[in-house]
Amino acid sequence: MMVLVGSFSCQSANTSEEIVKPIVQNDEINVFFEEHLPVFSGTRSECFFVDNNENKCIIINSTDELRKIFSCSIDLLPTIDFKSYTLIIGQYQMPGTAYSIDEQSILIESKKIELNINVQCPEGSFGVICPLYYWGIYPKIQNKTIDINIKFQGGLCS
Repeated sequence: MMVLVGSFSCQSANTSEEIVKPIVQNDEINVFFEEHLPVFSGTRSECFFVDNNENKCIIINSTDELRKIFSCSIDLLPTIDFKSYTLIIGQYQMPGTAYSIDEQSILIESKKIELNINVQCPEGSFGVICPLYYWGIYPKIQNKTIDINIKFQGGLCS
C-alpha cells in the first residue's frame, strides 16, 4: 500500500475534531458531477480544471465561486444549498489510467482539515500522468488549510 500526502491551501470547517463523509446528494447534483467529472483517471473534464495539470483542491462556498471554476455554460450548474453546505472539488495527478475513487472523508481538526481519499488501483493501466477528479459536499466549512491524503488499494498497487 502506498500513501501520498500533499498540502494545499483551501477553505474549510468546524473547530472540533471529527470525521465527516460527503453528504448524499439529490439526483440533479450527482448526475451533474457524473457528466462533468470523469470517474476514472485517463479522461479529462471539459468543464473543470481545463488547461491545468496541477494537483488542485478547491473549496466552494457559493454559487459564484462555482461559476468561476466551471468553464462550460453556467446554465448547466446544479442547485446546491451553499448556506448549509460546502463543495470540495479537485484533481490529483495519477501515474496511470483507470484509477477511481473508492471512498473519501474529511477529518476536521482545530487548525486544518485532512481530506482522505481511498483510490482503487486498476488491474491494468497505461503508464501516463493523468488527472483523477474528486468532489464531495460536506456540512458548511470555514477557512482552514487542507491536507490531501491519497491511499492506494487493490489492483496494481497491492
